[in-house]
Amino acid sequence: MGLLGLAVRIGFVVLVAGNRPIIGDALAYHLYGQSIGAGNGMVTVNHAIMLTEVTNPVPTAQLPPLFSYFLGMLDVIGISSVYAQKMAVAVLGALPRCFSVAPAARSGGPRLGPATGVAAAGLAAVYPFCGWSMAA
Repeated sequence: MGLLGLAVRIGFVVLVAGNRPIIGDALAYHLYGQSIGAGNGMVTVNHAIMLTEVTNPVPTAQLPPLFSYFLGMLDVIGISSVYAQKMAVAVLGALPRCFSVAPAARSGGPRLGPATGVAAAGLAAVYPFCGWSMAA
């Protein structure tokens, strides 16, 4: 079921999200990731859509930093395009959810059984808020 969830997420990126431009928080996370990848840390960044131009970057806490640092690590290893990062986020979303939900549901005792694990993993595979934050 975990592989099905991964396939659903990758299919979503390829068929739906693909090269759609990102806006809002997704764009901000991407820009912070670029800044982190360039070694500048999480500082204020130019935001073309919001028409902001930063001449003196300062540290910021506008968004939680962990996801930005994940994108920054991707940027450092060469995964810097929006499309490539959408794919990486799809994989990241599948790992903890799709591969752990079924075993967790199956271990719920004799009353729940394997069918519950399969159903839970199927729901986790298609639930849109499981790692698709940059893919939308």
